[in-house]
Amino acid sequence: MPGNKSKTRARGHERFPYPTIIEALCEIHFTFPKGQQWESSFLGDFFKTVQKDFPIMEPVQQMGVSVEFGPQGIGQRLVPGQQKARYLQKNRKLMLQLSDSIFTVNRIEGYPGWVRMRRDIANGWKQAVSVLSPANISRIGLRYINRLPRNGRGQTPGYWLKSNEYIPTAVLSSQRGLLSRVQVQKSEQSRTIVTLADMPTPADAPGSMIFDIDCIHIEEMEPTNKNLRRQIDGLHEEVWSVFSSAMTRNLQRLLKTGKA
Repeated sequence: MPGNKSKTRARGHERFPYPTIIEALCEIHFTFPKGQQWESSFLGDFFKTVQKDFPIMEPVQQMGVSVEFGPQGIGQRLVPGQQKARYLQKNRKLMLQLSDSIFTVNRIEGYPGWVRMRRDIANGWKQAVSVLSPANISRIGLRYINRLPRNGRGQTPGYWLKSNEYIPTAVLSSQRGLLSRVQVQKSEQSRTIVTLADMPTPADAPGSMIFDIDCIHIEEMEPTNKNLRRQIDGLHEEVWSVFSSAMTRNLQRLLKTGKA
């Protein structure tokens, strides 16, 4: 994916000084050994482990919805959700999240390039393993969310993007109100989801749209950093393939100069 001005390159990918990425994240699903369960104390124990670099801990209150069938029809009831916490750097640009089955690394802004992102994911997971002692990784997702401007009321997605396996041709001429989501199950283990959608803005104001690429690998594996790195490198290649095959010359100019 496009990164900053770092001289380090990831597998020969072209690097851009003005990335359109507003968030990049890696989501790791894990399971515990038989007989071991999630404990709420893990949230505090993990904070002690990462507190030097992530001094801000924020509990996340989550609620689920239970659908019930009764004499008077269908009803809904709020039920407690999973326990979850966020751990943030002081500048809030990098965030870790932990729940009873998912560990996430989020780069919120200032994407530093894949080499640094890859290292942040590996370091975060190593610290999570030291606290959780999981039995397996069951699923890994790598997701990049790009924001592209809609300069002028008549500017269409085709100014920035061209059609590929995940972007239908009709989408490129869409006016405001765009929503396109393509989910492809490439194999039992591989899934790719690509979303294009307009961000809510007043009709008379310049707008922007989201180009969201989410690549997922589903497979049980030992929770080692070697396995993790191998899989996220493959997912990154898939993300880059989707992004680069959709780039127009206008988007390349934006990435290189910061000018639309």
